[in-house]
Amino acid sequence: MNARDLRSPLKKNSLGWLAISKKNIVVAKAQSFSKICEKVKGMKRDILLVPAVNSSLNRV
Repeated sequence: MNARDLRSPLKKNSLGWLAISKKNIVVAKAQSFSKICEKVKGMKRDILLVPAVNSSLNRV
């Protein structure tokens, strides 16, 4: 598994949860984990769920 550079999609979003595709495109965003799960439930692509935070020190 290769490392993915998530700086670009995370830079534009500061709060909530993001669903990011293999090409590092934000395909959905929501304020809570349960809401983001509802949004991506029917998507047939590989998606990475990531929390978005204000500080770069707290990023995963």
